[in-house]
Amino acid sequence: MKFLTHLSEEDFRRIEKKLKEEDKLVRTGKSRSFYLAEYVSMDKVVDFVLLQHENFKMKFKEEMERADKFLRDPIEAEKSGFNNQKQKSEDIIAWADKAYPTIDENRWSLDFEKEIFEREKV
Repeated sequence: MKFLTHLSEEDFRRIEKKLKEEDKLVRTGKSRSFYLAEYVSMDKVVDFVLLQHENFKMKFKEEMERADKFLRDPIEAEKSGFNNQKQKSEDIIAWADKAYPTIDENRWSLDFEKEIFEREKV
């Protein structure tokens, strides 16, 4: 499904520039201020939002599965100092950072929007 067919080449260049700026913001941990949904034609907004929602659910599920697999990995636990007397708190903290899911809605939504944009770019 196409979401941006009504836009001009100038619009595409402006959006591309804004997406690059957003990428820099997100990489530095800042919040987004530009959303591609603002440029989606009115008759496609609901479809766009539903597709984005499905993408977010998929990413969330993948991250939960990755964290759960890491959490249950005995080799990773052993590397972090569990089950031995040389357990260091910094090792456990590093393990916990990987063992718990990382939910980055800004990154996920931006990646989704960049993918849609690249697919539809003139």
